[in-house]
Amino acid sequence: MARRRLPGGRPDAHRGAAADRDADRFRRAHRRGRLAVSGYDVVVVGLGAAGTIATRRLAESGLRVLALEAGGSYASTDFLPDQLLNQRRGALTSGKTAAEMPTVRRDVANVAVRPPFGGLTMNAVGGTKIHSGNGHLRLPPWQFRSRSNLLERYGEQVLPPEISLADWPVTFDDVVPFYDELELVHGVSGEPGPERFVGPRTQPYPNPPLRRSGYNELMTAAASRLGWTPFATPAAIRSRPYGGRGACTYCGQCVFNGCYADAKGVLRIEDVLGSRGSVEVRTHARVTRVLTGSDGTATGVEIVADGSTTTETVRARAVMLAAYTYENVRLLHLSAGGDHPSGLGNSTDQLGRHFSTHAFGFAFGSFGGREMNTWTGSMSQAVSVEEFNADHVDHTDLGFVGGGSLLAMMEKLTMLMARQPPPSAGRWGEGYKRWLAEDFRSMAHVHFWADEMPHRDGRLDLDPTHVDPTGTPVLRITKPLLENDARSFAYLAEQGHAWLREAGASETWSSPYHPFDISPHAFGGARMGDDPATNVTDSWQRLHDAANVYVLGGATWPSSTGTNPTPTIEALAMRSAGHLVEELS
Repeated sequence: MARRRLPGGRPDAHRGAAADRDADRFRRAHRRGRLAVSGYDVVVVGLGAAGTIATRRLAESGLRVLALEAGGSYASTDFLPDQLLNQRRGALTSGKTAAEMPTVRRDVANVAVRPPFGGLTMNAVGGTKIHSGNGHLRLPPWQFRSRSNLLERYGEQVLPPEISLADWPVTFDDVVPFYDELELVHGVSGEPGPERFVGPRTQPYPNPPLRRSGYNELMTAAASRLGWTPFATPAAIRSRPYGGRGACTYCGQCVFNGCYADAKGVLRIEDVLGSRGSVEVRTHARVTRVLTGSDGTATGVEIVADGSTTTETVRARAVMLAAYTYENVRLLHLSAGGDHPSGLGNSTDQLGRHFSTHAFGFAFGSFGGREMNTWTGSMSQAVSVEEFNADHVDHTDLGFVGGGSLLAMMEKLTMLMARQPPPSAGRWGEGYKRWLAEDFRSMAHVHFWADEMPHRDGRLDLDPTHVDPTGTPVLRITKPLLENDARSFAYLAEQGHAWLREAGASETWSSPYHPFDISPHAFGGARMGDDPATNVTDSWQRLHDAANVYVLGGATWPSSTGTNPTPTIEALAMRSAGHLVEELS
């Protein structure tokens, strides 16, 4: 069958000015970071949230590190509050990621197709955190042992055979020191949540919560009347100047856009170079495969510079794959050869298995002409409710397992993007126009992440017919639907309706359940666990098949959880980098 070449994405919208400035900035920065050696101790592939924090830890050790990023670099001055550019045209999410979008199918009998929605990931130093809301909740302790906890409470029958949920090989206590350090690095703003839901804390947040709004106070009072325990959502957005970086100005242009005030907890090139002159950063460099030697361990990577067709070999003692879930798994598949004929890390046919995502949901409320004034602030200027996350509510008679966090948030632009008018307005015509002109101002929303369960047939592999503009196979997602997840989504939507009605909403409605296949919250494919027969990586996120290859990010997660994953991804990356330092020292 002939391969079909997928259309390429547009060049990054900010690329021109940023790329020119990058060249001078890199030359200056690398005078102390460039290595006059033929090989490296570690090659880090990808400088998003996981890669930057891992490289920062490696830099402190003095190891010789090459950090590679397929995208470019941005400064706060690159970002404009331009709704058309950012929200509608996806300036930050075009380019390489758009050109390499995975294909999707629901069953192995189906032909995978490219979905109409391109996802929200991006290539750049700092990664998708650049244009995210940056909520910063820790995983509750329950999540690290979710399978065992469910079976102990409800019995073996609670999990249908198609749900492949597994316990994590790490505990909440293992990760806490890295949560603590991460909050100090980013200057996280927040207040301690209820310990029974979010786990004990060993230190206060370095900054107070983002400022409270009238909507925040309205929803806090409503949640309390419902018997819930609301608290200010922690955010990797600084509420006051911290560490030489700026504070939030509550512009209302946070999501889909970088921060012109430099208030987000996003690491830049200078943050990862360190002071010991042992780190080199190369941007616009795409890794095409991980190289392995006769003993099956990694010897380095092959890279292609942006716009070039010439392959370059980089030698290293260890490789850290810190790209996004899709690209990490794709690279492992593309690195087949020698002792790894079916893919690197795939000796037991586990590579790509147990894929899941979060289902993103909204409950909306109309407050009868009352101006809700939710245009300002960030998504993470929010009120959190954790009563329905993990297993905090009794699921005996609910018909599903799992849950999710509820957040009453600001930044109405995120709600506008959902394009969900109330049923009473219709989708077109006079009622719809009136709603846009008058009633939209009195609308507010509750957001939630539904904890989708990993499926035994969920799979990430290489598409046999679709390729990207370089001729390389794109990833293929096989994601069957679970009735469990649809019920969980509906239940969380009901709680959002109840919360809005208690706050005074005269009409409530919600977005329909729709699996978010090309998702900024994607999990599995390189699952971590102690047993090499059923897992790809170990508790350090290191390949069972090649002990000097680490896989960072959501690909290693045994479950999706009901919480924003980025803080835990970063904490685990710090933990893995620290372990690698010990291994190589």
